[in-house]
Amino acid sequence: MSLAPFTGRIARFDEPGKPFEITTVSLPGVGPGEILIKVNRANICGSDVHAWHGTFATRGLGGQLPTVLGHEMVGAVAALGDDVSTDSNGAPLDIGTRVVFPYFFCCHTCRNCLAGRRNACLNLKMAMLGRADEPPYFVGGYGDYYLLPPAPSSTRCPIQCPMTSPRAPIALFPK
Repeated sequence: MSLAPFTGRIARFDEPGKPFEITTVSLPGVGPGEILIKVNRANICGSDVHAWHGTFATRGLGGQLPTVLGHEMVGAVAALGDDVSTDSNGAPLDIGTRVVFPYFFCCHTCRNCLAGRRNACLNLKMAMLGRADEPPYFVGGYGDYYLLPPAPSSTRCPIQCPMTSPRAPIALFPK
């Protein structure tokens, strides 16, 4: 386990229709198989808007409040847990490597996964469904960091696209 604490901000979503609360939290470390992502960009998806309006029940997917919304994001490796050294294609991962990754994580062992229906995983985990009032805190894209759980598929960004653009939306946390 990485012993360095990582401190960052999250936009905590407590309940529909209420303003997000910007909170500073600390992750005690990165566990085996985990990857801590420094979020560079996060999109506002319709699911996020519906969750804020209360018409998309994250609890129906196993989600809990408070949480951190945002599941469409991109970033760079901030820390690697033990046993993590490459991406899904076997390319080396280092601190600062830019990566993309899915926002849902199936177990690969339940009957649905074994039948090739990973979207119907009985143990599905997804960004923006974890609790934001207890570690690991960084459970959605609207934060400085996002903690990828063990064994997700992450892939190095294959092209060197700029992380900023004159047409890019204003960052959630301006510097």
